[in-house]
Amino acid sequence: MYPMKNNLTIEERKPKIHFLHIPKTGGTSLKKRFSAYDDDNSKYDLVFHRHKTRIADVPSSEKIVFFVRHPISRYYSSFLSRYNRGKPSYSCDWTPEEQKYFRIFRSPESLAEALSSLNIVKKYLAFKAMKNIRHVNRPLSYWIGSISEMSDNFEKLFHVGYQETYEASYNMLLQKLGLSEIPSNTKVEHSRKIEHYEVSRRAQKNLSKYYAEDISIYWKLAQRFES
Repeated sequence: MYPMKNNLTIEERKPKIHFLHIPKTGGTSLKKRFSAYDDDNSKYDLVFHRHKTRIADVPSSEKIVFFVRHPISRYYSSFLSRYNRGKPSYSCDWTPEEQKYFRIFRSPESLAEALSSLNIVKKYLAFKAMKNIRHVNRPLSYWIGSISEMSDNFEKLFHVGYQETYEASYNMLLQKLGLSEIPSNTKVEHSRKIEHYEVSRRAQKNLSKYYAEDISIYWKLAQRFES
């Protein structure tokens, strides 16, 4: 037996679970809720990652948790978050590219509808904006991979939660971890507001086409993991 971190032997080492943070899916709230998680007296060693960590970055022998959100809802939330420079939760100024495109497209609806504009220049600028606005420009497949890659990684997934049913998904995660609740000394918003957006038919059609792979991934995950 070889000594490990915290004086544990290989046989005694706790299973490691990685929490990936896909932006605009409730990850910040989740981190706050687990801020008082006691690793020393718990079954699992939880590792919380920043936005860039993907399923492919996690060792095949270790488990993963992440939350997802329908790609069209996530697009609206991402656009508005960046348009407001991350406020009120954060304060992160626009990049030069974001500043350029937010002067042209002042709402998520206007950008989504411009993806099918008959004006070639406007349509070109819309696609450029989609590639340069943070969070909007990074699809779900960035973290999860293609549908075939995702299917190959199903065994690594400990829990997949849904922003749309956040509280139920969170409570199910606690059950899987063998926890009834996590005491916290920090003020946490325990009842998250679920955002709803009015989406025009044209915007819906354009975004469904643009995020087609992400939508397929979302429903494939829902079929397998949502209860």
